[in-house]
Amino acid sequence: MNPIPVCMQIGCGKKVRARFTLAMMAIIGLMSAVGCDSGTKSGGGLATYAKEGVTFQLPPGWVQEDVLHYQTGHKDENYGLVMVLPLKGRSLDAYVTAAAKQSGDVAGRRAFEVNGHDAVELLLKSEYSVFEAYIQRGDEAVYLSFRTLPEAFNNQLAAFRTAAQSVRFQ
Repeated sequence: MNPIPVCMQIGCGKKVRARFTLAMMAIIGLMSAVGCDSGTKSGGGLATYAKEGVTFQLPPGWVQEDVLHYQTGHKDENYGLVMVLPLKGRSLDAYVTAAAKQSGDVAGRRAFEVNGHDAVELLLKSEYSVFEAYIQRGDEAVYLSFRTLPEAFNNQLAAFRTAAQSVRFQ
């Protein structure tokens, strides 16, 4: 089958080709509006949060959509986000300590570094398991999180840590 539309093969006039092109653009726009995608959400790609000035490598099977990232097939359970949080004169350690007190059951905490920036990881356990990374950028912290059902968390923890290590600031 020839992939060139019949209209183009038989030499239709410019008006017909223009209408065909407009109709195809409308169909593609409608597909986007109702949630059909072009297959670009294969997962494991680069997430770009332009407003926050952050990019990072998503874990395999995770995709970005607007202001969230989530695991394909588990959007309601396994998701995360990126935020920029003002430190308001506090050290990163003091900020994370205060956040941990409000977060619930802290199952783990460790300091690490991301491209020369101090960072702190929190692991939280409750109805869901949560990986949080706070990465210092000047007088603010870039917050990166991944939330999963507890039974899936340990299998994905290494991928979450790899994603945090891949954070780049724009």
